[in-house]
Amino acid sequence: MPTDEHWKKAQEIFDRIRSAPPECRAAELRAVCGGDDVLWAEVESLLEHDSQAGETFLASSAARRRKQVGALESVSPGEAESSLSATSHAVNCTAANIWAEKLVSSVIGRYRLRRLIAFGGMGCVFEATQERPSRAVALKILPPGSSAPAALARFRIEPEILGRLQHPNIAQVYEAGIHESEYGGLPYFAMELIPGAQSLIAYSDARRLSLRQRLELFGKVCDGVHHGHQKGIIHRDLKPANILVGADGEPKVIDFGVARASDADIVLTTQCTHTGELIGTVRYMSPEQCDGDPARIDTRSDIYALGVVLYELLTGAAPYDTSGTTVYRAIQIIKDVPPRRPSELNRSLRGDLDAILLKA
Repeated sequence: MPTDEHWKKAQEIFDRIRSAPPECRAAELRAVCGGDDVLWAEVESLLEHDSQAGETFLASSAARRRKQVGALESVSPGEAESSLSATSHAVNCTAANIWAEKLVSSVIGRYRLRRLIAFGGMGCVFEATQERPSRAVALKILPPGSSAPAALARFRIEPEILGRLQHPNIAQVYEAGIHESEYGGLPYFAMELIPGAQSLIAYSDARRLSLRQRLELFGKVCDGVHHGHQKGIIHRDLKPANILVGADGEPKVIDFGVARASDADIVLTTQCTHTGELIGTVRYMSPEQCDGDPARIDTRSDIYALGVVLYELLTGAAPYDTSGTTVYRAIQIIKDVPPRRPSELNRSLRGDLDAILLKA
C-alpha cells in the first residue's frame, strides 16, 4: 500500500496538474511522474474523480486519508481495512493496466504483443504472434517482483515439465522463460489461444445449460485436472476464470503449472493477508493454501477448489458467505465454518451430488 509520503507527493502533483489547462495535463503529468507508474496512476485516478465530482471532490486527498486513518479508532479493524484497501486496489489495478498497455506492440522473447486480453495483480495476458512457427498465442507476463527467486530459477526447467501436459481439456503451454527488459526480468508463458473463450460459469449460464449438461462439461474439466496430477503437477489456482470454454464447446483448464512455477498461491495469500484484496481468489483456496504452507499442499487442494467451482456451477452461489468481509475473516470462515448443504440452494442436488460436493 502507498506510504504517507507517497500520498503526500501524489496530492502535491494533483494540485499542480489540476490547475493546468486540460489539453496540457497529460504531457505535464508524464513529465512530473517520470517512470513512476504507481504515482502516475494515483494522480490520474484523482484527476478522473475530480472531473466527475466537480467542486465537491476532496480538497485534499491526503487530508481525507488522514481522516480515514483517524477513523480506525471508531470502526472495527476489518471495516477500516476494507475501506483503505479499496483505494489501494483501485490504484494497483490502474497501474497494472497502464504498465500492460505500454507493452502492446513490443517483442517479448519470440513473441510480438498484439493486444491486451486481461490484466490483474498476478499478471497480464496478451494476444501475441509467434514468429516460428507462425501462430497466434496467449502470452501471460508476470509483473516484476511477483515471483520469489527460487521460482524464477525454476522457469529455466519448467518448459520441459509443462510440455508433458498433452490433454484436450488443458490449454497447452508452449514455452516459459524470462525476458530481460527495462522493468527487469519479466517471467512469461506462451500458451494456447482459445477463440471465443468464456469462463465455465459464464458459458453455462449464457446457454442455460441443464444440470446434466453442466455435469458433463465439468466431467471433462476433471479429466484434464486428473491428467495434470498424473504428471505430477498441481494447478494450485483453479477457479472459474482459469477454466475456459471455447467456441467449440470444449472446456480447457488454463494456467496449469503456472501457479507452481511462479509460487502464485503463496504470493496471493501473502498479498491478500497484507492488503485485504483478492477475496474472489481466496475463496477457492483450500485451508492449507490459506495457511501459506507449501509443504502441506498436494492434489487434494486442487480437488477442494474443483468442489468450490462445481458448487457455484450448480447452485449459483458460493459454499461460504464471505461477501462484505475482510480476507482475515474469509480465511477463518473457510477453515472453521462448515459449508452450506448444496441442496438447500438447489433441491435437485439432494443425494449423491450433495455428498460429492461436501466431500470435495
